[in-house]
Order: sequence, then structure tokens, then C-alpha cells
Amino acid sequence: MKKSKKARAAKKPAVRRARKAAAAKPVPMFYKQSKVRSPSAGDSLSEAFATATRSADAIAGLRQFLKKYEPPDREYQDGFHRSRVRAAQYELMRLEYITGNVKAGDKLLAELQDLDR
Repeated sequence: MKKSKKARAAKKPAVRRARKAAAAKPVPMFYKQSKVRSPSAGDSLSEAFATATRSADAIAGLRQFLKKYEPPDREYQDGFHRSRVRAAQYELMRLEYITGNVKAGDKLLAELQDLDR
């Protein structure tokens, strides 16, 4: 008695694996990340920095950003925090020079010098 094509195909390993894969249930993710931000989360550091630089008065926005996020003892949470604060300081210095406030720009430049710290 000859076996049908279906019976012969069912014995092939690739066909069996394909059937098992089709019948398998997907494994749920261990941690489900929400697609919508929680309103209690507030702005992240990057969003606050972007908002400060895009505001109508960028100098005032950057000063508020630095007042809120720059630690007084220079104890940053991590490298990301430090890089965002430093970027805000350099951007504020650049804007001070552009607007003609050279003394404020020089003061910021002196604070940004890392050679003697």
C-alpha cells in the first residue's frame, strides 16, 4: 500500500516544525511597556531641555532649566544628566554672546572650564 503525499510530507522534519510553530501560542512579554505616558510621570530631562531651547525666550528658558536641574554640589545622577546640564550651559553661553551680553557669556565660560576642577 502506497502512502499518500500528505502522509509522506508529515514525516518530514521541516513540515512538523512548521505545524508546531503555527500551533504554538505566543509568549507574553515579561514587562509590558505602556504606549501612553502617565500624566504623573512629568517631563523627562530631555523634554525639559528641548522645551527650554525652543521657547520664545530661550535665555530665560535655559536659566529656568539650569535652576531646576543643575545640582549645587555638582553631584549628577548619571552621565546623561550631566551631559544635558552641560549642553544647556553651553547653549546659554552661546546665546548670551549672540545677544551681546559678553560679561554673562564670559562668566558662564569661566564656570565651564574643567581644567582647574
